[in-house]
Amino acid sequence: MTRSIALCAALALVAPPVAAQHRGAPPPLLEQGPGTFAALSEIVALLTADPATDWSHVDIPALADHLADMDRVFSLAEVRSTQTPEGAVFDVTGTGPVVGSIQRMATAHGITVGPGWTWAVTRLADGARVTVTGPDPVQVRALGFRGLLAMGDHHRTHHLALATGHNPHGH
Repeated sequence: MTRSIALCAALALVAPPVAAQHRGAPPPLLEQGPGTFAALSEIVALLTADPATDWSHVDIPALADHLADMDRVFSLAEVRSTQTPEGAVFDVTGTGPVVGSIQRMATAHGITVGPGWTWAVTRLADGARVTVTGPDPVQVRALGFRGLLAMGDHHRTHHLALATGHNPHGH
């Protein structure tokens, strides 16, 4: 019993009561929930704050679907890589809805690679084979499939485009 009281007292020092949190400025938190929720929350806040938002074109479900694809590929897909002299070949596979997520993500990401990079996708029954070359083959192999997907700073712009009814995937 004493331990519970001590724990509650320690937590009270770290986190003020809910009523106190609502009296002043919001706490300096960065995440409003898990990644998908946080990304959606940021986009919704941005669109809501912008009086020029054309709500007839907003498509939050499309963004939510894309973020779900990202989650499935990053957490559920299996990746086997084979080194090539120019980079690597990644066999990215899964089951159920993960297969479609892999195929959509692998295809969509190919348009984001920069000059000097190649990204070729072949659909497999259970996912995709992605062949990647870059200016530095060692970098390609070190980043791996997931690192290559995360590379660059295009994701926020890409997500805003999806949410506002544009098709940044080119298909």
